[in-house]
Amino acid sequence: MAKLTIESKEFQQVLANLRFENMFLSPELQKKVVSLVNNDKRITQETIKRIIANG
Repeated sequence: MAKLTIESKEFQQVLANLRFENMFLSPELQKKVVSLVNNDKRITQETIKRIIANG
């Protein structure tokens, strides 16, 4: 599987989906999410909420 990047079409779609939920990720949090995905961690809405809450 190809590595995800912040600029990739797939990640941009994730960000668009989060905006529909009134959720926004700072550039720093975007990097954390991409890193988690690229390290085979499952990303759910709960995971993202935890990242936002804990920075």
